[in-house]
Amino acid sequence: MGITVGEAVVGNIGIPQRSDYTAIGDCVNLAKRLQEHAQLGQILLSHSAYARTKNLVEAMPL
Repeated sequence: MGITVGEAVVGNIGIPQRSDYTAIGDCVNLAKRLQEHAQLGQILLSHSAYARTKNLVEAMPL
């Protein structure tokens, strides 16, 4: 799993005949990249996500 924070556009994207419910934005792309590098059962946080949660979760740097 990959977690980050940021702004994204979420909704039905496309034309009425062919639209998809999706999310678009830099944070979405970063979360996907983190997810691709995570091992099974591992959660990777971006620096911004860690900064917001460091008092709530145990984490170690990679």
